[in-house]
Amino acid sequence: ALPEAEILAAEPSATMRAMLTSRVARDPDLRRRVTVVDGAAQDLVLPERLSAVVIFGVAGHLTVPERVALWKRLADRLPDGAPIVVELMGVSSPRHIPPVMSLRETIGRQTYEWWIGGEPTEGDAMRFTTTWKVLRDGRTVREVADSYDWHTFDVARLAREAGMTSRRITEAGGRPI
Repeated sequence: ALPEAEILAAEPSATMRAMLTSRVARDPDLRRRVTVVDGAAQDLVLPERLSAVVIFGVAGHLTVPERVALWKRLADRLPDGAPIVVELMGVSSPRHIPPVMSLRETIGRQTYEWWIGGEPTEGDAMRFTTTWKVLRDGRTVREVADSYDWHTFDVARLAREAGMTSRRITEAGGRPI
């Protein structure tokens, strides 16, 4: 959409950062424009001016004070009306989410699956568990699981914390995403 925009991408997980960097490296245009840095959103050294912000897989990892400070730092660097797009994991309050397969892909003779589920913990938090499975001939040959806590909140709360207006983005078919 903005072929000349410079992009700063932050990822604190070394594994996820390596995956992101490998994807950027495959595309000559992205290699020219994207800088991938080690860091968490709330601690990131930001340029003096931003045009837009996308926060994906981040906001629920932060405490309320960390989020409020981040929204302020971003607002101070964005022109009036510039967008901040925030992904909220599709959960506005803690609830049981049974494990669901999010991805399944066969590569060579093995099939890779990514499963995610969640359980309420304390207050507004949930514990999400992601599981990667590797199958061969229908049998699991390797399984790796990880868990993390996520603070749930909705778009209205996000707007209050940020002191900004908000609106829900919809898919092309008009359904909220």
